[in-house]
Amino acid sequence: MYDRMPRSRKNKQSKYIRPYMRQKLAFLFLIIVLALCGLATVIIVRAFKTHEEYSRKALTQLSYQDTTIPAKNGNILDRNGNIVATSEKVYILILDPSVLYEAEELNGGTIDATIQAAVECFGLDEAQLRQAFEENKDKAYVRFGGKTELTQEQVDAFEQKKEDMDDSKKNTTTARIRGIWFESEYRRKYPYNELASKIVGYTTQDTSQGLYGLELQYNEELRGVNGRAYRYIGDEAEPEQATIPAIDGNTLLTTIDMNIERIITDNVNEWLEEYGAYDLSVLAMNPNNGEILSIVSNTDYDLNNGANIQLSDFYSEEFLAGKTDEERKELLYSNIFSNAVITKTFEPGSTAKLLTIAAGLEENAITEDSTFSCHGFKQVANYKIKCHNFDKGGCSQVFGTEQISLEQVIEQSCNVALMDIGEKLGKTQFSRYQTIFNLGQKTGIDLPGEASAEGLLYTEDQLNVTELATNSFGQGYNVTMIQLASAFSSLINGGTYYQPYVVKQIMNPEGQIVKEFEPIKVRETVSKETSELIKRGCYRTVEEGTGGGTKIEGYHIGGKTGTAEKLPRGNGKYIVSIITAAPIEDPQIVLYVVIDEPNVENQADSYPAQQLAGWIWQDLVSYAGIFSDLDEGPEEVNPEQRDDSWPEGSSFIEEVK
Repeated sequence: MYDRMPRSRKNKQSKYIRPYMRQKLAFLFLIIVLALCGLATVIIVRAFKTHEEYSRKALTQLSYQDTTIPAKNGNILDRNGNIVATSEKVYILILDPSVLYEAEELNGGTIDATIQAAVECFGLDEAQLRQAFEENKDKAYVRFGGKTELTQEQVDAFEQKKEDMDDSKKNTTTARIRGIWFESEYRRKYPYNELASKIVGYTTQDTSQGLYGLELQYNEELRGVNGRAYRYIGDEAEPEQATIPAIDGNTLLTTIDMNIERIITDNVNEWLEEYGAYDLSVLAMNPNNGEILSIVSNTDYDLNNGANIQLSDFYSEEFLAGKTDEERKELLYSNIFSNAVITKTFEPGSTAKLLTIAAGLEENAITEDSTFSCHGFKQVANYKIKCHNFDKGGCSQVFGTEQISLEQVIEQSCNVALMDIGEKLGKTQFSRYQTIFNLGQKTGIDLPGEASAEGLLYTEDQLNVTELATNSFGQGYNVTMIQLASAFSSLINGGTYYQPYVVKQIMNPEGQIVKEFEPIKVRETVSKETSELIKRGCYRTVEEGTGGGTKIEGYHIGGKTGTAEKLPRGNGKYIVSIITAAPIEDPQIVLYVVIDEPNVENQADSYPAQQLAGWIWQDLVSYAGIFSDLDEGPEEVNPEQRDDSWPEGSSFIEEVK
């Protein structure tokens, strides 16, 4: 019988691990440890190798944006250095609603504190601002649509409030100012408002593009180049910033004289207040070099408000009634924004007679001693073409002598004599001198939109005897004001035609001259002898003839009046004008006044233009340093009006049946 093994012994045997099993377990443990070490090594090595790459990727996902650094456009200066156009920095209010509402969760009262600070510093509408935040809670950039153009002083006041709110000593509440920041931009400002508006023009609101005038003509020179601030990841995987600075625009020094501009504008406004006209323009220039001194019209507008100009600012509702949107748009751009002195063509009338007379003298068709007979009309082909003195029996009757001199022809603006001169000159030479005087061609003035009137002059082949006769005294072809003023300047400066211009210098932001414009002599038009005779005739016109309404006692002003009948003939509508210069023996300023349909009883009378020119000269002579023969200053006179008008309701030409 076998004895049983003790129970305790049996338990010991069940817990015993044999040696070979230990070896297996040790080996397995070693394998696991080695695998873990290998895995850790791979992770460490990979992390080391990819640390820069992953850091770069992480950093690139940070929230940031490039910032534009706005460039400042260059100034426009008048000839005396007065600022006519400049750029002022303004600040645009930017809302960050997402930041504001996050800050509100951490610091209660932040929304109310922020809105209250903005209302106090910027004068904003609280309800409008609060609505802008609420409607864009998840957005980080909202350009506020209310009053957004803020000054440096307003921004500084707001930043100070923000700083005070962050100071625990000054602010015992949890509220903060958050979610508002600013972008800087420039706005174009015009200190003289409407003065010289047709010369200067204006820009888009962000000043990036000139729209009219010098702002458009010299857009590339005036506009700067915006800079930029970039944030990027550098070689050390750290965020870095680089700045490309803005390059400000160049400055224009012009030939404009804002004092002359104001003198003319004040007188034009006074005249318009008393009389009125459909259209009116005044040009002042230096006849000795082509410099434009001033351009004024009855539709000058405030350049600071150019984008909001309405036709009702210039025309009555009665006039605008019935006009289509297209017609209103055309009226806005052709009459308001365009510069009539260079864009509008019209028949010059008697002011152009000087060109015919000068051509006749140069070609020896007439001489200084030539005489003429006028009995009120001239029969040309099947037409009776009248002189304005037709009702008085003609210019010969006015002077009480059969034969009148060339200077008397100019003085009384005799149509019959001019037709005789045109006939002697012939159509070939007449047409050639129109080219010499640059008619039908652009003058090259540095302003946009100049019209040439090409196609509005008769060619040599088209000039039959009737057209030659009417063309000789300024009817039947078109010019612009700048064309006629430039041609007239050559007649009185000794015979040199200068290209008219407005900009004298272009200067960089440091004030250094980068380009200078000298007067451009285009050609010689007439001899000095012809020029002297023309000046004598012009002086007699103002002193004793048809331009007497411009006369100022003691001052040597010379000029030529013009009355042009508009098409269709016989409709009672006229353009009246006078072109003058002073002192006529050595002219320094040419003043050209053109009034389209003056609001007077008899439009065929050039006296309205004479009157306005006289008013302007009255103020201009003192400023321009034009001296009087008298001991005292200018004394306004009211000479007997010299009548150069057509009989009311009649036409200068009648067909003979």
